[in-house]
Amino acid sequence: MSAGETGQPGPSSQPEQYGQPEQYGQPEQYGQPEQYGQPPYFQPGQPASSQFRQDFAPRPTNSLAIAALCCGICQIVAGPLAGVPAIVLGAISLKQIRETGEQGRGMAAVGLVFGIVGVALTIAVVLLFVAAFHSVAHSVTSTG
Repeated sequence: MSAGETGQPGPSSQPEQYGQPEQYGQPEQYGQPEQYGQPPYFQPGQPASSQFRQDFAPRPTNSLAIAALCCGICQIVAGPLAGVPAIVLGAISLKQIRETGEQGRGMAAVGLVFGIVGVALTIAVVLLFVAAFHSVAHSVTSTG
């Protein structure tokens, strides 16, 4: 008696064969899956990478906004000579940014605020010196 006849697995016995797995829902039964197509930035005949770069290229920064920020910061050294241009450049650049959609709104606003604060502090210091000089001059003339 060989190993295959006794029911014992042996080297000559073949493993039991199973049939094909049952198919649940063929594509023709449920329809083909939906195709998504190409991404919106892809144009036929043009490499996708160049179109992608054009769509997501950074907007330029308004140069007057940069100048306004520089003038606003330079007031520390130049005083009101840089404060007035910071105010003017900041206001003009905010208008241009609103119309063109350029970047730099924050720089323009900071330059404008620095210019206003610098000019206001300069005016306050000048008024303080004038009041102090007037007070000293008035006390000298009344005592002498």
